[in-house]
Amino acid sequence: MTAFLGAFEGATGRMPSIERRITVCGQRLLLRFAGEWMVDSQTASLAHHSTWNAGEPDLTVTIWDTASTGVSLPEACRPADGDPQVLASYHVGNFGLSLLEPASATAGYWLPDAAPTPNHDRGTPLRVILNWWLGLRGIQLVHCSGVAVAGAAALIVGPGGSGKSTSSLACLLAGVGFIGDDYCAVDMSSQPPAVRNLYSVAKLAPESLARLPALRRHVINPDSLEDGKYLLSLGTVFAHQIVEMAPLRAILVPHLADGAETRFTPARPLAALTALAPSTLIQAPARADSLARMRDLVAAVPCFDVALSGDLTEVPAAIRRFLSNLSPGGEA
Repeated sequence: MTAFLGAFEGATGRMPSIERRITVCGQRLLLRFAGEWMVDSQTASLAHHSTWNAGEPDLTVTIWDTASTGVSLPEACRPADGDPQVLASYHVGNFGLSLLEPASATAGYWLPDAAPTPNHDRGTPLRVILNWWLGLRGIQLVHCSGVAVAGAAALIVGPGGSGKSTSSLACLLAGVGFIGDDYCAVDMSSQPPAVRNLYSVAKLAPESLARLPALRRHVINPDSLEDGKYLLSLGTVFAHQIVEMAPLRAILVPHLADGAETRFTPARPLAALTALAPSTLIQAPARADSLARMRDLVAAVPCFDVALSGDLTEVPAAIRRFLSNLSPGGEA
């Protein structure tokens, strides 16, 4: 980590040093940038969180790229040659590098070139670092959508095309509380587990956006669907609906159906784990205990199969009724 921080200081000698202080999942993050180039991409989806001023940061993250600063990544920072006390992960596609040294509460994110900004950086910035850091504090990042009604949260889980993003964003438009799309954080130390918001950007496939045209004006990447999905910025217009944290009462496993009504039936925990775990483990470097935590999660919270109505306008009302009628023990 010493070599990385030394290179960052060299970058700030050439470019202005910029700081952002954001509280995420109860953790005070100090984000330090070398120059302005990466500030927006790494903070826009986190900007709805509260800021902090007093005290010391829980985690300091240094962020820079070579193209705008002229400072190369030292060879000593590369995972094959690095410090065994430092977690390190290369990013497929943009060749970026994430680092975390838990003992010093210091992390780093580097890109060879931040232009153009990858969509995953804009939608779920610092995801790998947050997955490591929060994981050390009993908080598991999960690939899912999250909604909340009257203080009761539900995770909507499943592979791409199952309807989780479409359902959660339809709920958002209908006034239902929104915890997140693509990624949420689950605090396993709470009883029941608590779902926490991470990001304010959502992802939606073109065919789903066509079914939710009211969201079209929130698209921030109309010409760069690098993974076939639009990014939607929700943190300003829908700030009043973003739920920071709520107790988890149900895990919903949706699938598209043709019925006139959305139907909920109890599901086996294994079915929910199968819908939740693979994409979570693939998309972020897994901690050794990640799968065990997700197994414990589906065992601790009631799981339901959800046959989604072909009428998208009916889905939010059905989810609202279901969560409103769900007892703390998970009985509808």
